[in-house]
Amino acid sequence: MLKRIIVVMLAITAAIALTACNTDKSSTDNEVDETQKEKLDIQIEVSETLEFEQFNIEFDSVKAYEKDDKLLLDLKFNWRNKQLPEGSTLFTATLFDVIQSEESLEEINDSWNPEGDRSLQNDVFSPNTVGGLSPVKLTYELKNKNDNVEIIFTPTTEIEDSQSVIIELQ
Repeated sequence: MLKRIIVVMLAITAAIALTACNTDKSSTDNEVDETQKEKLDIQIEVSETLEFEQFNIEFDSVKAYEKDDKLLLDLKFNWRNKQLPEGSTLFTATLFDVIQSEESLEEINDSWNPEGDRSLQNDVFSPNTVGGLSPVKLTYELKNKNDNVEIIFTPTTEIEDSQSVIIELQ
């Protein structure tokens, strides 16, 4: 009989301990879920083409997200070489600025730096044939989660005006 009482008491103690562990775990899970909900993670489809005399910019999508405590924006677009010399690059075709809260954003992979990576891995410096379509992916660090982002292309020919795309984050 004493063995039976001890076994029952051990079972009750184990059940109480198990319940306490599950309660702590679920409250922790709820806290993690709420934290994840607050993180920025949105995909924005951008169906817009900017047409210039010598090239076009064809937007695919934009992704805004958080990574390593940074707010980031991935831009994906194609540029079509319409009349530029064979092997021209996006860097030679246009000036490019990404603005949020009236400040230029920093491209975190240093792609627009002529002193930086000029390999074929850098979309900005990839040669494009006449009539060719070349993909570009750039990543910028955002200033905040709320303000719109303006992406401005200014042809280097100086005979055309700038054109821009506005990305609404909210």
